[in-house]
Amino acid sequence: GTRSYVVAMVRKDWLGTLNFYQAEDPDAEQESGETDGLLGWASKGLQSAQGHAAVLGMSDLSVTGKAMAGLASARILKAKESMQEMAPPSREQFTMFAVCLLIGVGFLALSTLFLPMVMIFPQKFAALFTLGSICVISSFGFLRGPKWLWKQMVAKHRLPVSIGYVFSMVGTVYGSMYARSYLITVSFSAAQLVA
Repeated sequence: GTRSYVVAMVRKDWLGTLNFYQAEDPDAEQESGETDGLLGWASKGLQSAQGHAAVLGMSDLSVTGKAMAGLASARILKAKESMQEMAPPSREQFTMFAVCLLIGVGFLALSTLFLPMVMIFPQKFAALFTLGSICVISSFGFLRGPKWLWKQMVAKHRLPVSIGYVFSMVGTVYGSMYARSYLITVSFSAAQLVA
């Protein structure tokens, strides 16, 4: 009954949207690329499904209908979020990623020049090495967004490594700036490199 009606309406809306996008000129380049077309199509279909689920929940005043509409809305929002995460990065995002990555690699390369003088100038080595490390990690935030980077860093299987990485950065700065110890600075820098 109502379930087949909703499926038929969603299928009709999605197929209508698909036909609309297939009718466009495939050779025409848009500034944001193919991603907008695919995400736009999926977003429109998801909004349509959400609307039909809401109509179903409103027309059927039973608790089951409202629960199904709420569940459908939650799943639709989760699917929309995961589709946006899977979208390829835009040209601007990729450019920012490349620039930040190159700056980070540059800082890391400069820090290796101060490696022989760590005993004399531990602050310079630690500052350049830590800045380079932060830039390299931040570049991935530019590529997929800071929210994605945060999710990756606090994921259950990566959390110990992330905590170790942050701890090693703090230890590197502490060892060079406050303790002025060659051994502490090099130990935490090595831990930072491993993490």
